[in-house]
Amino acid sequence: MTPLALLTLLGCVATLQYHSVLWWLDQVGWSGVAISLVLEVVAVWFWFRPGWGRVFGAAASVIVLAGPLHHTAAPLFQARDAAAAERAAVSAKLDSLRDEIQTQRQTLAGYRERSEERVGWRDVQERASETLAELRDRERDLVARQAAMQSSGPVALELVTLLQLGALLLFQMGTITSVTHLSAAYRRRQHPETPRNTQPQQAAPEDPRLALAGRLDRHMADRGLSQSAVADAAGVPRQEVGRALRHAETRAQGGRTASATTWQRLGQYLQQEERAK
Repeated sequence: MTPLALLTLLGCVATLQYHSVLWWLDQVGWSGVAISLVLEVVAVWFWFRPGWGRVFGAAASVIVLAGPLHHTAAPLFQARDAAAAERAAVSAKLDSLRDEIQTQRQTLAGYRERSEERVGWRDVQERASETLAELRDRERDLVARQAAMQSSGPVALELVTLLQLGALLLFQMGTITSVTHLSAAYRRRQHPETPRNTQPQQAAPEDPRLALAGRLDRHMADRGLSQSAVADAAGVPRQEVGRALRHAETRAQGGRTASATTWQRLGQYLQQEERAK
């Protein structure tokens, strides 16, 4: 999973930095490139280190994400401002046109009054009527345009922008998740855990020869006997008595200990001595 996390980190950071660098360039010029890249490095560093430092990592991630979000959403706000300005212009044209229509109506009414009193105003009256009809046609066009602008908007742009904003949020989450995954993998590699044996360990069986060697040592100390005296009494070689006394040390080193016959005869010897007391 580590290669996949590294690939995810590189892809997410590259996409976010594309928008971030462009936004910082618009704000502060070429120094924005360094600001954007250093902010990303700081965020990754704080997220890579476990503990309370990840609070600063979260703050740095928010700052890093702010630029791409604004850079992506800016065209939508610009389109909305342009649409609002266009609606205002159409509304102003419509108001001006209605004032002109009202003036033309008053002019036409004056021409009609004069045509009743004098001859020769008919042509003037017809031209005024045609002008009024043209103005009304323009008014209908502007009203239809105004209604279309109010009912519609940059819907396609809004949808695309929302998808882009959601993608940027997912990219930032992918960056954080991949960094924390790589951090955990790095710590496991630096401090590998020893495998735990879940099966209960069985106690090693007690060696009866250890107890016999201890009895023999105490018997010799109490009686002041030498190895040779014990060897003669038990009917075993003296070297075998020494091996029996050093049984614990010899067994730990993997060396040769006393033979089974020696242990048997030494056991019989100690039983006889203990009964003789």
